[in-house]
Amino acid sequence: LTGEDPTTVADELGTLQLKVAPVKQESSTTVNIGSVTRTSPPEGTRVGVGTTVTIYVSTGITVPNLVGQQAAAAQAQLQGLTVTTANQPVNQASENGAVISQSIPANQQVNPGTGISLVIGTYTAPATTTTTAGSTTTAPGGSTTTSSSTTT
Repeated sequence: LTGEDPTTVADELGTLQLKVAPVKQESSTTVNIGSVTRTSPPEGTRVGVGTTVTIYVSTGITVPNLVGQQAAAAQAQLQGLTVTTANQPVNQASENGAVISQSIPANQQVNPGTGISLVIGTYTAPATTTTTAGSTTTAPGGSTTTSSSTTT
């Protein structure tokens, strides 16, 4: 019955002389929105005529707000979805490795397998310049080295 239309399942249960309780909803990382996830008692259980069966229907996966979370922690919350990532330079070290945007807004319900893209911040420290007695060195990000010496 998993994955089937709830109306069809209710009709099938009715033909077996079983009562159908009001449909309940639950999230699922494997069953599409609006399809049956399970029944209670479970399919295959022997029950008497007139037994009440509850049908559970998928609400899909609720996309969480991932912005600001570290990439690994964010991806761990996306079970059942297809995740792609892209890197984008950021100006603050605190954003390094953090999700700075997501392609599906938070709290949206989606089907399992839906693709979501995350943009991950990558921070590169600015170049630093050091000058000492006639010598200039720029590192990282630059390649300027100037030195002078005088011999008498």
